Amino acid sequence: MKTCGILQVQNAGDEWGEVCGRMAVANCADCGAHVCAEHTETCDKCGVSFCGSCLGFHLADHPKRAHGEELPRARRSA
Repeated sequence: MKTCGILQVQNAGDEWGEVCGRMAVANCADCGAHVCAEHTETCDKCGVSFCGSCLGFHLADHPKRAHGEELPRARRSA
């Protein structure tokens, strides 16, 4: 079984932290880190899973909508 590899710290000034250690449910699509359900972040635009650090970089790569442009809607079945 793989465990979450996210390093947790109490505050930004901490030199050392502890690895999460919970059971991993996904791999970050960018860096490949094993992440648990608590540390998995999903992109609302494409549905891909990332660790928190990589999601911000991923979102910056998505093209911006033009003013007034609508988001594509999912088709619903009857």
